[in-house]
Amino acid sequence: MQNQIEKIKEDFLSYLRIEKGYSENTIEAYSSDLEQFFDFISIHGKDIYNLERKDVRMFLALLRAKKFKIRSIARKLSCIKSFYKFLVRRDLVSTNPARLVKTPKIPRELPHFLPEEKVRELFEVLEKGENVDMRDRVIFELLYGAGLRVSELCGLKLKDIDIQGMAVRIMGKGGKERTIPLGEKCLKVINKYVKQKKLNSEDYLISFKNGKPASRRKIYSVVSRWISLLKDVSGVNPHILRHSFATHLLSRGADIRAVQELLGHSSINTTQIYTHLTLEKLKEIYKKAHPRAENKKS
Repeated sequence: MQNQIEKIKEDFLSYLRIEKGYSENTIEAYSSDLEQFFDFISIHGKDIYNLERKDVRMFLALLRAKKFKIRSIARKLSCIKSFYKFLVRRDLVSTNPARLVKTPKIPRELPHFLPEEKVRELFEVLEKGENVDMRDRVIFELLYGAGLRVSELCGLKLKDIDIQGMAVRIMGKGGKERTIPLGEKCLKVINKYVKQKKLNSEDYLISFKNGKPASRRKIYSVVSRWISLLKDVSGVNPHILRHSFATHLLSRGADIRAVQELLGHSSINTTQIYTHLTLEKLKEIYKKAHPRAENKKS
């Protein structure tokens, strides 16, 4: 029975990978979500073929009791819904027990970003500090200079860098390809790094051992180590550099459609969250600078 469930799970994940074009990060997350759901089913003496809506709701209630984040719970429910939709299509079950379970509303959180002066401070440390690994500098140049996702950086090969064209070719989410221009400083660092490491076109640009691509965990470790040196900065997730990339472009007048293209967002709505960040910054400046911005007691 266990082998059969594992086979169905692998078939489902292959379907997501090949037919739906899901990213490896999403597939990895869904795999973990299903394992957690299967454990819950097993503990309660049930099997995947005879579940009811109340069973799915009970699973979600357990997650809430364990203080899982709303976003995480919503993803797990999405995974279960997709899994049972797959089973229905394969005639393995007659109904989808999760179909009518309401997805929890995810609060919209504004992403953290670094002020421009903090980014300058960060790059000064990287450029002038002693014993700074050139690989670390390349990581920061591409996460901030090109706004890459960490997963995109991990999969990047030297052949994806167009030195003459001053650009990098990225295969993003859903197999969507985009080209991002690179600045002279970024290319100078990459060139120096490539010569130092003696990389070939098929080599992964960022690797740590045996030429294998860097893991997201390793990138996180590098980024957090350097950002933690900055004073008065909260949040060291590598995505803070991508958020900073987008926010700084918009605050300096870049067209939102161009930023959408650079980030690889399929919807303009996703990009618009960064306009909220720039608006908040403008409000802050206004309050500090305008003589009638504050209610002062006479």
